[in-house]
Amino acid sequence: MAKINEIIELLEEFAPLETQEEWDNSGWQINLGIKNTQKIMLALNVTQDVLKQAIEQKCDLIISHHPIIFKPLKCIKNKVIISAIQNKIQVYSAHTNFDKSSIGTTQMLVETLKKPLELRTIKPLNDFVKIASLKTPLRLEDFVSKIKTTLNLDYVKVSNPEKEVKTVAFCAGAGADFAYDVKQKNIDCFITGDVKYHQAMDCGMIVDIGHFESEIISLKSMEKLLNKLDVEIVISKEEPVFEII
Repeated sequence: MAKINEIIELLEEFAPLETQEEWDNSGWQINLGIKNTQKIMLALNVTQDVLKQAIEQKCDLIISHHPIIFKPLKCIKNKVIISAIQNKIQVYSAHTNFDKSSIGTTQMLVETLKKPLELRTIKPLNDFVKIASLKTPLRLEDFVSKIKTTLNLDYVKVSNPEKEVKTVAFCAGAGADFAYDVKQKNIDCFITGDVKYHQAMDCGMIVDIGHFESEIISLKSMEKLLNKLDVEIVISKEEPVFEII
C-alpha cells in the first residue's frame, strides 16, 4: 500500500502541472478523497474497457495520459465517470505536462529508436519536439524498416519520401502542428502522428506512425518511475482506435 499524495508528488516532480498547456486538464479527474492505494493501473485512455480491466484487477487508482475530462461538466452523464465513482476508483491524468517531461512521450519515443537508428546529438526544438542526427545516413527502406520493427508496426504512412535520411525530428502523439517548424530547420524527416493532408503535402518527409502507437510505449517510463514506491502497478491492455481492414 502507498500514500496517494506521495505517488502524485513523485509524478509531478517530473511533470509539474504548471507546465501543461492552457487548454489542457491534467491533474485529478476523479478525486474521492481516498488517501491510500494498493494497486494502480496505467493507461493512455480511460475507456469502458480500461475501467473494466481496473475493476477486474482490483485497481483503486488509474493514472492515464489523456484526461477523461477536458471541459467543465454541468451534468455527469459519462458512464465511465459514473462507473469509476461507483467502484471507488480515482483517476489522475498527466497529459501535456508529461509530454514535455524528461521521461515523457517524445523522450521515450526517442529513447526507443535511439539504438536502431543510431541517433546522436539529440536536442530539443521546442517543448514538444526533439531533433537528432543519424550516425550513419539510412536509405528510406532501411529507415522505415527499423521504425516498424522496433515499434512493432504493420505499416506507417510516409509523405514526400526522401531517398536518404540524415536528420530526424520526433514528436509523440498529435505533433503535426509542428511540421512547419520542423520544415524550417531543414530536417530530413519528421516522425509523429495525426498528420493532416495539407501538412503532409507541404512539410517534406513525414512518417506518421499513429497517435496511439507513438505514445503507448511511454507507459513503461511511468511504470519505472512509480516502481520506486511500495505499490503494485499494472499496465492496461489497449488497442489502437483504427483497424486496417
